[in-house]
Amino acid sequence: LDADELGGLSGDLEGAVTATARGAGTLRTLTARLDQLNDCLLRKLLPVSEQAVVDPPLTTGVPVWEEGLQALAGLAGAGQAFDGNGVMLRNFAGGGDVPVKTSALPTQGELFGNAVTQPLGTRPKYPGAKPPVRTGVACSATPVADLTAATGEGP
Repeated sequence: LDADELGGLSGDLEGAVTATARGAGTLRTLTARLDQLNDCLLRKLLPVSEQAVVDPPLTTGVPVWEEGLQALAGLAGAGQAFDGNGVMLRNFAGGGDVPVKTSALPTQGELFGNAVTQPLGTRPKYPGAKPPVRTGVACSATPVADLTAATGEGP
């Protein structure tokens, strides 16, 4: 390249080089946060997704990620359009002679229904209050979620 060509090229690239240099600090912050996200996914979420939920008498023994895929397939089958009215999820009201009710919900109050059998309980057991939200704690400092939980009466 002669001097005129090189000078023209450097003039053309000056804006791109300046913008790239300015963005390098932002990119460093972004990659650090992505590294934290990656660490959380690899060390916390993936180990939980490989566990099986033990919920007798309904335990399947398959990992959580596989149960999620099975639920999606079941939902797709339940929502298919088979009668010309379009796609919708159809639920049939069922019930038995065992009355059940919820605690007071913020917008609806108590809800009532009838169960076919006596409820076994809720899992995990209601701790009596919502767990605290701790936004200042890094994911790497939290324990891996334990999918085994005590059964208890709901709120």
